[in-house]
Amino acid sequence: MDIDIRLKELKKQIEKNKKPRSESVRTILSWFNTKRRGIHVNAMMERAFSQNHLNTTPSLSEPWIDGAVEISLSAKGKETRTDYDSMTARLVHLDAANQTPLYVKPESPIKEAIAKMLANDYSQLPVMKNDREVIGFISWQTIGEAQALGEKCDLVSHCYKSGVQILEATTPLTDAIDQIIKHDFIMVRERTKLIQGPVTTTDLSIQYHKTAKPFLLIGQIEAAIRKILDSLASVELLKASKHGDDVRNVEKPEDLNFSEYKTVLSNDILWTKLDINLCKSEVLKTLEKVRIARNDVMHFHPDDESDESIVTLQNAATFFDKLAKVAIKKCQI
Repeated sequence: MDIDIRLKELKKQIEKNKKPRSESVRTILSWFNTKRRGIHVNAMMERAFSQNHLNTTPSLSEPWIDGAVEISLSAKGKETRTDYDSMTARLVHLDAANQTPLYVKPESPIKEAIAKMLANDYSQLPVMKNDREVIGFISWQTIGEAQALGEKCDLVSHCYKSGVQILEATTPLTDAIDQIIKHDFIMVRERTKLIQGPVTTTDLSIQYHKTAKPFLLIGQIEAAIRKILDSLASVELLKASKHGDDVRNVEKPEDLNFSEYKTVLSNDILWTKLDINLCKSEVLKTLEKVRIARNDVMHFHPDDESDESIVTLQNAATFFDKLAKVAIKKCQI
């Protein structure tokens, strides 16, 4: 369905029902035929909502991708402003920061805490009076210390420790990392004061892998392309590949940008030197897919990375590594 038609129908529904409509960010992204947020995607969505006199609370860039926003009517003529904070990774964007915590109450038997930790392979559990009040945590270490010292440890209240670090869901991830490392885990307080989490050092490792992997693959692809050009492209060919009236000095492949790599690789002189039994247009199609994926990654939002993009980059990295080895051999002949 056309997005303007969808939003116009949504506006009519809200006017008829006289109350906001709740939708997940992921659902709204699907309306725009995309899977991830980014500065351009956010601006496009905000513009479309504004033009149809609709507003979201909170902004579309803020919640977890499976979190919800309320869509309501906005004042006519309200100016749409780009949300420049939309690219900031925050605790709320982590899956772990949006999970209802498994916890025990202080009056719970210690056997309950042990069973929960064993059943879920947890090393600690938050101790909470209710879903908005954390008073401490219990762990294998706190239980072991109490037992080793001969202290009574029949109830959770006998062997828990206070001092759980609680951070707001909107805390920038860069600010939260030190606290997570220092305390092993933190709990998260969301907008309605509900406690979510925990977020552990393991969750940080998973997020780092998801965020860093596409950048590492792009670096691998660009290194392979530079090897091909360094082996087979003359300085004159590199200089001729500059776009427009650019006056910068070009002496080596690394002096070119990514789109200029494609210009060099499409040149018949280089292709003749490479001398491989592959269709040039198909190779260039692969490079174009990388360019699109690369542009997406360079404007990343801390949403879950598209599996399709990762597969594209992984396949391309393997492919261009092979081409680089061929180019180096041709150069040595």
